Amino acid sequence: MAKQLTPEEARAEEEMKAKVADGFVVESLADMTPGYRKALIVQLTVQADTELMSAPSYWMAARYAPSANTQVSAHAIIQDELAHANIAYRLLEDLGESKERLVYGREPHEFKHPYGFDQPLDNWAELVVANGFFEREIASRVEQYGRVVHVFSTYESRHAPEDPEPFMRGINSFQLWNDGTRWWVVSILWEGERAANPIPARYLPGAP
Repeated sequence: MAKQLTPEEARAEEEMKAKVADGFVVESLADMTPGYRKALIVQLTVQADTELMSAPSYWMAARYAPSANTQVSAHAIIQDELAHANIAYRLLEDLGESKERLVYGREPHEFKHPYGFDQPLDNWAELVVANGFFEREIASRVEQYGRVVHVFSTYESRHAPEDPEPFMRGINSFQLWNDGTRWWVVSILWEGERAANPIPARYLPGAP
């Protein structure tokens, strides 16, 4: 049963929501209300547990990879998932939680995840389908000064090439430098499109 907030606690939580909505960036525990900290712990725990639970399911299918190269790719996916879990558990430590308890001290029913991996992937095809990701550039804007180039590459992402609509759009930002012999990628950043931050028309197909 949820604890009833006192009027002072409820006021503090509402003030926090208003500050965040106004652009306030929470940087430390000192910036958090108890309710904000609790919600953040739940969100990070779900994320960490989901990443952790995916590894055994992926491994079951990775054993049937058709070649050494594809098996290495599958192992890279597993390693990536475990690394994501480790990052989230490490952030939870910063919030006062015990990483050791979270990983080794809980009963199975105490893990918080969306149960997407309750059924293991039985074969290689299921692993490939589960991780289907196809990104395609739909527009680009290139600016160059001397040996420095900046590229805004607008992309669409689909789970399968034939999907009628992308599940995500955004912009990849590349900074390149030419040493006189070849081009080097110096940095890559990206931003996914969302309702509050639509892609400007100048970065879409057909823009002048």
